Amino acid sequence: MMKNKLTINTAQAQKIKESAVCESAVNLCLDMPSKVNKVDQPSKYIETELGKEKLCIECNEYWPLDDEFWSHRIVALVGGNTSKRYESVCKSCYDIRYRPNRTKTKNRIKSAYEKRAVI
Repeated sequence: MMKNKLTINTAQAQKIKESAVCESAVNLCLDMPSKVNKVDQPSKYIETELGKEKLCIECNEYWPLDDEFWSHRIVALVGGNTSKRYESVCKSCYDIRYRPNRTKTKNRIKSAYEKRAVI
C-alpha cells in the first residue's frame, strides 16, 4: 500500500522511481516546489512619509494608495458593508497591461477624406 504523497521523502521517492512503480505520480511529487520563498518577493504595500504605498505589478514602482494613482472597485460585503479594492496596476500602466491593442490604433487615419489624401 502506497503512502500519501506528502509523507514520501526524497530517498523513498527515488527508490519507487527506480522500481518504475507509479512513475508519473513520483515525478509529479518531485517536481512540485516545497514552498514558495516569499523573502525574494517585494511586499505589495509599504509605509512611507507619504502614507501607505502600493506596488504596481507592471512598472514595479510604489505609488501612494489613493484615487489619483489607482483605479478601484467598490465591492459589497456580507452584512451590507462595502469595501474599496484597488487594481493591481497603476492608472498609467492599466492600458499597457489590460488593453495592449488600444495604443496601436490610437493614431490611425479615421476619416474617408484623410484616407484618400495623398501626402
